[in-house]
Amino acid sequence: MSQDHQMTVIEHLQDLRKTLIISISAWLLLTTASYFVFQDKIFDFFTLPLKEMDLKLVILTPFEGFMAKLKAACFAGLFFALPVILWQVWRFILPALHTKEKRYLLVITPASLILFTAGMAFSYYFVLGVALKFLIITAGYGFIPMLGASKYLSFVISFLLPFGFVFQLPLAAFFLTRIGLISHKKLSAKRKYAIVLSFILAAVLTPTPDIITQILMALPMLLLYEISILISWLSRTKQKPDISP
Repeated sequence: MSQDHQMTVIEHLQDLRKTLIISISAWLLLTTASYFVFQDKIFDFFTLPLKEMDLKLVILTPFEGFMAKLKAACFAGLFFALPVILWQVWRFILPALHTKEKRYLLVITPASLILFTAGMAFSYYFVLGVALKFLIITAGYGFIPMLGASKYLSFVISFLLPFGFVFQLPLAAFFLTRIGLISHKKLSAKRKYAIVLSFILAAVLTPTPDIITQILMALPMLLLYEISILISWLSRTKQKPDISP
């Protein structure tokens, strides 16, 4: 291996180290700020669906309250650090990209962040509350709801994240169409398989086994699939006319 190539590898590893240090530092800094400065507001955000049902969280161990708020702060810190993390990833892979790839990534990166946020917002405002009410009401009489703080936080986070990833579907359709791997015709032809797959994924991704919650996730997935077909059609590359004799 030549000395120049060794230096290139070393520089590449140093750049990767810098990317990881900055990304992790941003997450830790914003997690710390979330815990010590914005702790009450963040926890109010997570517990708002319970307040609408006049429910409060309980702690079953002395350590649980601390862990619940730390878990909320870690999640908030990661979310707020995403722009920094994505920028560091962008800076790291930029030298290896061609001009066309850079242009695509420049569009896809902010769009992905927006869609991820939109997916979690949709889950929070339209699905989480309905799922909680359904699960608590169907428990029936004879039970007093006593939700442990730490497990409740895990439940909410496991609800928000899948919707964030599912909302990436239109963006994936745009990118895969532009590089020629799929087309709107192929997506339309596979619609019946998409319906089955949506309910399978909903059953896997939702943290509860009830059919109502799974339907609440599957229906947006089906709508996103239809939107993906439209986006695939709009972003299709035009074929050059054949002028050969």
